[in-house]
Amino acid sequence: MHDIQPDPIFISAKDVAKRTGLSVQTLANDRHKMRGFPYVKRGRRVLYYWPDIFAQLQSSKIEHNK
Repeated sequence: MHDIQPDPIFISAKDVAKRTGLSVQTLANDRHKMRGFPYVKRGRRVLYYWPDIFAQLQSSKIEHNK
């Protein structure tokens, strides 16, 4: 029996902006400056792999211990 793997979740810059609170322009500026979230280009379309973004956000999480 074959294991069924879910499709990777690639999302647009607009969707990244909605999920992170960053603007689409900030994402574009970060791409131009070669910083920020990793992305792929398919023709002119820019896509982000959501699990990578989520992992990067999680790694920068700050927890306050009482």
